[in-house]
Amino acid sequence: MIYYIVLVQGVPESYGCARSRIDFQKKKDLFDGFGCEIKNVSKEEFEKVKKKVDIKTQLYRKHFQLILGGENM
Repeated sequence: MIYYIVLVQGVPESYGCARSRIDFQKKKDLFDGFGCEIKNVSKEEFEKVKKKVDIKTQLYRKHFQLILGGENM
């Protein structure tokens, strides 16, 4: 497994795993087309970034629930 993070303007926004170097290269080419950077990282760094991105996502969801007044998003 190849662990990677997706950086948008240097800020981690997403993460994922690739099964092979070929799969990783395909994903890298795809993200480069959108102006994002994909970075190969160790499993330990991947877990740290994953936790931060998940916390940020939860905060965004709570923020939009308050704004939109919806209970389930």
